[in-house]
Amino acid sequence: QMDKRIEQVERRIEQVDKHIEQMDKRIDQVDIRFEGLTKRIDRFMVWSLGLTISVGGLVVAAIKLLP
Repeated sequence: QMDKRIEQVERRIEQVDKHIEQMDKRIDQVDIRFEGLTKRIDRFMVWSLGLTISVGGLVVAAIKLLP
């Protein structure tokens, strides 16, 4: 009876190991998605800063040109 119980526990441990491996794969996929999102946000921030500075410069130039 103890042998049967030990086998059950071993099977359960194997199931948990498989589940953990699946979770690791999912976490890796989420990491990849976050890396892509981070790159997109960084690119957006650079474009936003450049656009803001450009528009600011144009406004200042327009104000200086007006009498």
